[in-house]
Amino acid sequence: MILLEAMALGTPIVAHSVGGITTVCGSGKYCNLVTHNEIEKLASALINQLSPFPENQKKANMAQEHIQQRYSSTINANNFRKTYITLLTN
Repeated sequence: MILLEAMALGTPIVAHSVGGITTVCGSGKYCNLVTHNEIEKLASALINQLSPFPENQKKANMAQEHIQQRYSSTINANNFRKTYITLLTN
């Protein structure tokens, strides 16, 4: 949930590429993903993310839009509703 909330706020993200994080981050389209648990790679990604490069803010803006389109409360409520209806009718 913290990842989704940070993305919804347009916060630049650096995260490990594991499990659902990779999916939510669009395989790196919306977040800077670190694939190995190495301090040098993580530090490099953090320094890059904190630099005032236009692509960093663009990626954060795209992440924010992605969250609004795919994970809004309305969309999640509708998805839960559909799931429950499917389970009840089977």
